[in-house]
Amino acid sequence: MAVAIASTVALQNIMRFIAAIIATIPLFHFWLHALLPWWRRFPLVLYVWGLGLGIFSIVFFEWIVPSSQIFQPSSSLKILGWLFVLVSPPVALWSISTLGVKRFFVWGVLQPESVSNTREESGPFRYLPHPAYISYLLAAIGLVLASGQVFALALLIYMLIVTPIVIWLEEKELETRFKKPILK
Repeated sequence: MAVAIASTVALQNIMRFIAAIIATIPLFHFWLHALLPWWRRFPLVLYVWGLGLGIFSIVFFEWIVPSSQIFQPSSSLKILGWLFVLVSPPVALWSISTLGVKRFFVWGVLQPESVSNTREESGPFRYLPHPAYISYLLAAIGLVLASGQVFALALLIYMLIVTPIVIWLEEKELETRFKKPILK
C-alpha cells in the first residue's frame, strides 16, 4: 500500500514538473516578442529571465495550484493521456533538429542576421507552421486525460489562451524579418 501511494505521489510530481516546463515556454516567448527591441540589446538578461520564469512555474505547479481531482480517469484515458504526453517530446525534438539550435532557441530572433532568413518548410514544418507549440498542447491535453486534476486543466486553459497569442506575435516578427506576410 505504501509503495502504491509513493508511486502515485511520484507520478503526480512528474506530471507537475512536465506542466511547469510546458507552461514556461509560451510565457517566455510572449515576453520575448513583447519586449524584443530591449532583449536584442541585453540578450543574456532574456535567458536569466527565462530561468526565473521556469523556477516560478515549478513553484506555481508544485505548491500553489491545488491537486484536487476534477474526474477520476479510467485506465484507457490514462494510457491515451500518456501517449499524448510521450508524443510531444519527439515532435519538439524534430522541430529543433529541423530548425537548428540557433533558430529554435531564440537566437535567430535576437540576432536575425546570424541565421538563415527563410521560412522553414521541411520536417514537421511542412505539415504545421508551429509544430513545437502543437506538441506542447498535446502534452497539456495528455496531462488532463492522464491525471484528471485541476493543475492539468489550468495548464490546458492557459495554453489555449496564450499559445495563439504567442504564435501571432511570432508570425508578426517573421513577417517583419522576411518582409512578407507569412500566414494567409
